[in-house]
Amino acid sequence: MNRLGGCGWVRACAVGAATGALVVVLSACATTVDGSGRVDPVQVSDYLATRSSASARASADAQTAADYATCAAVTSAAASASRAYNAFVARLNSTQSFDDLARTDGGAVDALNRAGSAVTGAITGSTSDQVRSTAGGFAARSTDLARVVAGKQRDALNASSTAWERARDTALSACGPVSGGGPVGAQPSAATPGG
Repeated sequence: MNRLGGCGWVRACAVGAATGALVVVLSACATTVDGSGRVDPVQVSDYLATRSSASARASADAQTAADYATCAAVTSAAASASRAYNAFVARLNSTQSFDDLARTDGGAVDALNRAGSAVTGAITGSTSDQVRSTAGGFAARSTDLARVVAGKQRDALNASSTAWERARDTALSACGPVSGGGPVGAQPSAATPGG
């Protein structure tokens, strides 16, 4: 018969399990580690590629956002400056005199200067080279044309106007892919200043 009584087997099993666990723990503590880390080169390569890809994606996202903001400024500035400049040209062509412009010259100067400032202010370090270059050219030509109009420089007006229109159209063309369509913005005046 069973000498341990009714609960003896349970006690014997518990003691055996505890002894087995103690042996496993003690043998684990006896294992030594040489202290050098080992990495799987494939996993390291995959990790670095993932980090690089994420960084490139973040950089591309920042550039897209910067291009979009710059192009929004170009489009808006081109439209308002074109309207004001075309009103000035229409008045100048009808009067043939800088003395009777009904303040359209001041409106054109203000709109052109605002266009230059708005576009320059929208360009950031994340803006792509193409958008930065074309938008910067448009901003510079806007400021140049404002100076010519403000100075009532009739002889320089046609050349400055042509340079401004080309820079504007080039910037709008560069911004077309950013906006998801073709070039957007005001069209140049059909009238030639001083015509």
